[in-house]
Amino acid sequence: MRGAAVSGRAVAPRRGAAARLGLAWFRRLIRLFFRLRRRLRMIGYRLGDTWRRSLQLRVITATFLVSCLVVTALGFVLMQQIEQNIVASKERSTAGVAALGLAVAQGTPGVKSNPSPSSGQAMYNIVHRLQASTSNSDTDYAVFVTLPARLQGYPVFSGGAQVGFSGGTPTPPADLVAEVRGEDRSQVHPLVEPQTMNVFGHSRTPGLLYGAPFGSVYQLYYFFPLTSEQASLAQAQRTLLLVGVAVVFLLAAIAWLVTRWVVAPVRLAARGALLLSTGNLDERMQVRGTDDLAALATSFNLMAASLQDKLRELETLSQVQRQFVSDVSHELRTPLTTIRIAADVLFAARAQMSSAPGRSAELLQSQIDRFESLLTDLLEISRYDANAATLMNNRLWAHIANKSMTTVMSQTHRKFHGPYVRQLSQTCAATNAVYASLIASGIPRALFTLPV
Repeated sequence: MRGAAVSGRAVAPRRGAAARLGLAWFRRLIRLFFRLRRRLRMIGYRLGDTWRRSLQLRVITATFLVSCLVVTALGFVLMQQIEQNIVASKERSTAGVAALGLAVAQGTPGVKSNPSPSSGQAMYNIVHRLQASTSNSDTDYAVFVTLPARLQGYPVFSGGAQVGFSGGTPTPPADLVAEVRGEDRSQVHPLVEPQTMNVFGHSRTPGLLYGAPFGSVYQLYYFFPLTSEQASLAQAQRTLLLVGVAVVFLLAAIAWLVTRWVVAPVRLAARGALLLSTGNLDERMQVRGTDDLAALATSFNLMAASLQDKLRELETLSQVQRQFVSDVSHELRTPLTTIRIAADVLFAARAQMSSAPGRSAELLQSQIDRFESLLTDLLEISRYDANAATLMNNRLWAHIANKSMTTVMSQTHRKFHGPYVRQLSQTCAATNAVYASLIASGIPRALFTLPV
């Protein structure tokens, strides 16, 4: 009892260790499975990405698949034609042998009488005679002479004689036996039917089975194996298969070469466009010949040259723009200072004025603040050429500034008169004159940017 308990305690740890080992292997297999699935997904993703990005791969694949379908269809049709021609040629060559053997069997003495005990020996002699009469022929065949099943008993006691068949007495198909039995014996010609029989030590050999009646009740059967024809067909199939594979890969190679001729300039154009987008405006394509690809390269070069010229014009205009904005900003700073002083004086004296002139002074002060803010923005633009900008014509700016000045002066004149107003009018007139001279001396097409 003590020994059994000790052995039981020893077995339990071994079982636990085996369970842990099995669980570890199971976890390892699970990890391997998920790792393999991730790799397959990655491979599938890469193949899909390559398929979507590569026009050459799609064209070659489509050409390969279409070529496979076409070559398969043509090979099937050709094999059918070859097989039919081989079988027809075999039928023509064997029909003569069967007809000759039938004539020899009909000329045998005693076959036109009713069967007798000597009919078995007679059928044996006919078979060997037919085999010997065509021994010089290059065609291998088997011969079988028999009687209807109802006459194979007494007094013949024989199922027939055969040469070339293996596995005992052959059994012709029932439909051919029925046709042979119903054939007119006065106008006899052999009937043929494809069949599979055991001949020359080979089981289930395909061939052509001829059957014909002769004499009173006798039946003659010839079987011509198609072994050599099968070998010829197999050779033809191998040849067609090799030729088909060679044609498919040749067409795929031609598709690869043609698409490379077409895709390579397109890739060069894409590379050139990418370089142009990065600022390399001197990038050009090499023009070869006068075909469509050469036209593509010429158009690309013209586009690149035009883009380069336009960018140079824009650079020039940008320089003019910056210079114009800087000049306008600095030229407006001095008259604006004078206007600011006068406006401050009026704004400080608004308490001594009536309500309407005081309101006009306040309005003048706010409009001058607004104009000064605009001028400050212009100065900032002249120092920092912002990229995100909305293009506006300099004449539009002149129109806005002139309209602001005119509005301020008209409101001031309507509200009150005095020496400060006359001084402010003279200053605004001088400012408009300076602005008009800047506009007249500047380039009309010059553009400057406003921050968005």
